[in-house]
Amino acid sequence: MRQFLVYLLILGVVTLTAPLTQAELPGVITADYAGTNFFSIKAQAEGGDLDAALNTAKLELAQNIFKNASRLLNPEHKPQKNKWEPAEQHRILEAEYSAARYNLNPGRIGGSVNAHLMQHFQEAMPSSQTSNSYRFVNIEQQKFMKAYVEREKALQQQINTLLARAKQAEAMNQQQALDTYLQTLPIYEQLKEAVLLQHAVQENPDVAAVHAKLLDTATGTNGGALQMALPEVSQRVHQLQNQGRLVNTVDTLAKRIAYQLSIQTKGMQKGTIKIDGFRFRGVSAIQHSSALQQRLTQLLEQDGWSVFKPPPTRALRRIEKVSLTISGDVHEPIGKSESVIRTTISDSASGDIVGNARLMLDSNFASTLKPANHETTQKRQRAHAKVTMKTVPQQEVI
Repeated sequence: MRQFLVYLLILGVVTLTAPLTQAELPGVITADYAGTNFFSIKAQAEGGDLDAALNTAKLELAQNIFKNASRLLNPEHKPQKNKWEPAEQHRILEAEYSAARYNLNPGRIGGSVNAHLMQHFQEAMPSSQTSNSYRFVNIEQQKFMKAYVEREKALQQQINTLLARAKQAEAMNQQQALDTYLQTLPIYEQLKEAVLLQHAVQENPDVAAVHAKLLDTATGTNGGALQMALPEVSQRVHQLQNQGRLVNTVDTLAKRIAYQLSIQTKGMQKGTIKIDGFRFRGVSAIQHSSALQQRLTQLLEQDGWSVFKPPPTRALRRIEKVSLTISGDVHEPIGKSESVIRTTISDSASGDIVGNARLMLDSNFASTLKPANHETTQKRQRAHAKVTMKTVPQQEVI
């Protein structure tokens, strides 16, 4: 297998959970082959395979955008009683942007690049001395940010249209109102992703201002642009679907997830779904994860989906096209809120978040989902992140 030498032109790339200060946020590199600011990747391939080098560069650029977005969400931890505990607003960001962060990760579906990102990638024009050895891929900062500002506005309009229908239906048909509210949830997630991406390539962002914007998008009305904030919609869904009752069994959890996702994917061609697991705060698999996946698999298959099942041995592996990917995150109460599980469906081809189920959990039941090794795993990841920050080599800037 050919090996590719890739030079990253974005400075300060570290692992997902590394602490970060504003001064350490990556800047925009001005390349000598362009007259404006770009985020750029240069790739060289052995054997002159420039198409492979181009694909490698695209993947590396997507990975860096993902890492920049992740670091913006988790810039700093404050030590309390010898433990690393994020401030409350960072926990809100961690929870609310878990779907967007997962969806932007090229590793989530075997190294594929989010299609929305890919449409903004362009092959740069290298100098004649390197054109036979290298390929450059870049994103033009201002055009990229403008595109996602426009996407933000379009998604706000979609949400408000559905909210108006849901409010009108509540007095006459509560089932219709519930289903319409449910249709807004994945669009809220797309909105959060669009806002996050605007800042993932921003030069020297004001971290406090970015956090204020991200928090208002996730928990407020996005500067007054939305008729209802996402938490308010989530409460309406909770009342209409569950009559205010909290989820307290694996079976109930699976049924409610399946119902919400079935409404949001209605009309889609039924293909293969891969369940990518349920995690506790994005770190380690929840307790009862296997039982939840088994019950959810049964319900999805009853709804006409094929659920991808990994073969027991490597020899029996086959290539199977996955249409959608399901992932879930359980988060503990923040402030006066309940524990919440957020389950997201991502379209493998388009990169869109097409489904999102949010369910409030009974506190006793939620405590049974927390993995016994969560704190140990979390500490190990953070220790690894700190070491990585110290050992990241200087990147080549062109």
